[in-house]
Amino acid sequence: MASIQPEKVDRFYQSQHYETVAWSADATRVDMPICPEHKNSRGFLHGGAILGLADEAAGTCVHTDGRTYVTQSLDCKFISNMTEGTLHAEAKLLHRGRRTAVAEFRITSDDGTLIAAGQGIFFCVSDEMLY
Repeated sequence: MASIQPEKVDRFYQSQHYETVAWSADATRVDMPICPEHKNSRGFLHGGAILGLADEAAGTCVHTDGRTYVTQSLDCKFISNMTEGTLHAEAKLLHRGRRTAVAEFRITSDDGTLIAAGQGIFFCVSDEMLY
């Protein structure tokens, strides 16, 4: 399995304060401390911040085979919300095919409250498709 290379971590990952806590062949965990820039005008987590974390966790999970993937679709059910603490996103590989991979994710709060859950489908792109 390839390891995460800091020089390949993108600026979006860094700007959201993500931390990859665990990474194995079929699962990953990415944490995100809640910062002011993650909140909407009412002080709650913005749905886009939650969805971005879901995409990061599920995408990291499917990248464990060393190939390059892009998100094809992401289905997220928002269950609850929070205003402070850390979000914990855990993703598990459900399927890996020749051209697609599927991962499910769960995002919880520090006390274990379910914040969001869903799954993503990721498309494997060839090196020729990359710029």
